[in-house]
Amino acid sequence: MAEDLRLLVQTALNTSTSPTDAAEFVGCSPVTIRRYRRIAKEKSLNWSMLHGLDDASLDATFNKDVGRAITKRMPDYAALIQELKKPGVTKMLLWEEYRESDPYTAYKYAQFTHHWRDYEERNDLTMRMWHPPGRSVYVDYSGKGLQFFCRERNRPISVQIFVGVLGHSMRIFAHATETQQSSDFLLSHAEMFLYFGGVPEFVVSDNLKAAVIGAGARRINPQYTAFADQYDVLIDPARPLRPQDKSMVENAVRIVQLWVLAKLRNMQFFSLEEINRSIRIYLDLLNAKQRRRTGESRDAVFEREEKHLLRTLPSIPYSPGTWTGKIRVDKTYHVAVDGSWYSVPYDLVAKTVRAHVSEKVVEIFLERKRVATHRRSIVTGETVTEPMHCPSNHRIYHLHSESELNAWASTVGKAAANVMHEQFRRSRPQLGIPNGSKLMALCEQYGKEAFELACARAVEIQALSFSTVKSLLQSGRYREPEDPIVNDVPAHSNIRGADYYREKTP
Repeated sequence: MAEDLRLLVQTALNTSTSPTDAAEFVGCSPVTIRRYRRIAKEKSLNWSMLHGLDDASLDATFNKDVGRAITKRMPDYAALIQELKKPGVTKMLLWEEYRESDPYTAYKYAQFTHHWRDYEERNDLTMRMWHPPGRSVYVDYSGKGLQFFCRERNRPISVQIFVGVLGHSMRIFAHATETQQSSDFLLSHAEMFLYFGGVPEFVVSDNLKAAVIGAGARRINPQYTAFADQYDVLIDPARPLRPQDKSMVENAVRIVQLWVLAKLRNMQFFSLEEINRSIRIYLDLLNAKQRRRTGESRDAVFEREEKHLLRTLPSIPYSPGTWTGKIRVDKTYHVAVDGSWYSVPYDLVAKTVRAHVSEKVVEIFLERKRVATHRRSIVTGETVTEPMHCPSNHRIYHLHSESELNAWASTVGKAAANVMHEQFRRSRPQLGIPNGSKLMALCEQYGKEAFELACARAVEIQALSFSTVKSLLQSGRYREPEDPIVNDVPAHSNIRGADYYREKTP
């Protein structure tokens, strides 16, 4: 239910679809969509403001009874109509069987039959669809592909051709990968959005395993869901056995096969990169080609009507990787990922997070919201800490390291290096970091020349502490000359001299 609620709010507030279309996509009543939009308008809310809320807070924003069911399962009326043709089967029986699997999300009988009648009225119609600019992109794979000869593996490798097409301008994208697995599937999406220079509201995908888990249930693959959240796009899998849902991309696939793949059929490739470079050349020619029906190119329509309506690309692009299971944040506000430790904001202690691990980056998520991003450690057991994740009394220990502070001091002078080195001569060297940071601040305040002189004076009097250097700088005593050595003492009646004490010695 929590995922349905988030999808409902995102669809209602973050799309320009009609209440009826939005309701059909989510699987709820158009009245619910209107109510959510009305509440958002009254409270001046938008999806970017609500995106970071947890599920309970999001539910409380729109519903008085927190946690109540908000969506209903839409029955598969095509299958039910076939069942109804069997002897002894009635609509009441079919409704009872539909309700048994999950009464909580099932329609009442009146709603069940209402949607049935609505389905029958619309089922035999064929509609010419108009796709608003910036609304949707359709994606699929081509049944025909290419291959390259891999010298390392000493054999030819067949590649898969991913195809995407924008609904309004019909601008086409194609990209080759070795497989249709999730990592390659999502990487192709990222390359497509980069090619378009933005992200539409919806992605309509086929029911391959990288997109959905169980075609009948149309449950989106968790990795696909996380990718969609990163790019702020909604995923709308095509219905099984409904080719009309993705007729546009099937036509785009045929065009790519004719105008791109056919032109490359006799070329010899030795890498995946070579294939994609060649595809891009013919793809650009295809999109720039004038269409006979409209008299202008796909690129022209895209630039004029659709490009400015696409959403901006995320600041951190997608990179292929794997997802961990749920991880509990320990009291050191770090989580263990792939043998190393990575920090999260300290107020997340005891909460459960998940991590996405790619080749160079580790991203940590709380309820699909990214809370930390780190470089991936190549040293097993290393602790990677972002100082801003620490409470204030811990933060200074992570702003600098012993090696960094010693290296800095050596650039100031020999005396400064000696004083800095002294700060770490203790049983726990990391405890010298605060004093080292304070010495750096003193140098910035008084200047390198004065700081080096003060450190030289501290070395001379063998008091190499932060407080000594600070006192010398504040008082200016680091500029005082050494006390002169007096060799000749003038005669005086009160000065007895050595002869006097020699006589007193028994």
